Amino acid sequence: MFANLDSVRLAPDQLLTSNSMHLLVKSDFVQQTMTAFAGNGEPGFVDGPRLQARFNRPVALSQDSAGNIYVADRGNYAIRKLTPAGDVSTVYQIPAALRAGQ
Repeated sequence: MFANLDSVRLAPDQLLTSNSMHLLVKSDFVQQTMTAFAGNGEPGFVDGPRLQARFNRPVALSQDSAGNIYVADRGNYAIRKLTPAGDVSTVYQIPAALRAGQ
């Protein structure tokens, strides 16, 4: 699950990793588990429940004080938001006309 690791977000006993396998992976050090946390492993651009959502090369994570996780979704030229309830939505997507090389 850690192939092509791009970035990490460390919480007290957990590691949340974004990778180019189109997943966010959660590692729990206390429970000694590693699970898919968001994304289904297929590239794409789908909002919705965290395990049904699709990302395309997520590369960076940040968390706000409300517990929302923001994901830089490189392949979709977008900033995505994962709520504590497990819903993925698009905060912003660069318009196609402004993307480099298009």
